[in-house]
Amino acid sequence: LDELPANHTGPQELELMLHRTHRWQARSLRYFLEHPPVHHHPVTGVPFYQAMYGIVHGGTDLRLRRLSADYLTRLPFDGFAIGGALGATRAEMLTLLTPIVKSLPAELPRHLLGIGDPESLQQVFMHGIDTCDSSYPTRAARHGSVYTLNGGVIKLRSTRYSRETGPIDPACDCSTCKHYSVGYLHHLLKANESAFIPLVTLHNLRVLQRRVALIREQILRDEI
Repeated sequence: LDELPANHTGPQELELMLHRTHRWQARSLRYFLEHPPVHHHPVTGVPFYQAMYGIVHGGTDLRLRRLSADYLTRLPFDGFAIGGALGATRAEMLTLLTPIVKSLPAELPRHLLGIGDPESLQQVFMHGIDTCDSSYPTRAARHGSVYTLNGGVIKLRSTRYSRETGPIDPACDCSTCKHYSVGYLHHLLKANESAFIPLVTLHNLRVLQRRVALIREQILRDEI
């Protein structure tokens, strides 16, 4: 549980919101530890336990970010997430991310909230982030922007794709690329057909999945 400050939040209000978030997180953790939730695998029935992360806030104020990290790392969370505004550009985000990550224990998972565009993924992983989440890949798909494995983006709304007979990406192994042409997907989008959304969403998620798998392999081989 956290309070997400807007980009225009002033420094005094930002600090008040940060301390309020810290109180909420401490209360949530206390209840979590007193009542540990146990879940069971729907098929095997094997029990597994839910993890709870502390969320580092503080906006673009590095002092508050460090204060937040210092407070939260004194509590027995299973891992830590970095949330809230991290700047207006990717460069600003990466500049702020470096000292925040260094403030978190390397032996616990470090999660970055709200970042999922392909251009940012490799860079944030190289800055010490372990996992990310974002609605961006599915939102981009809904608006007709689909990824390619080489890092490109195809804007399916363009009429140049209306007669295209090939898949979005010949190298992609998703079911959309196996069974549907770019021209057909263009038609679905222009006709506002509901079938368009799941088809392109599946494609974008598969491309992202493969790109992350490649980054993981590069990390294991010490290439990045």
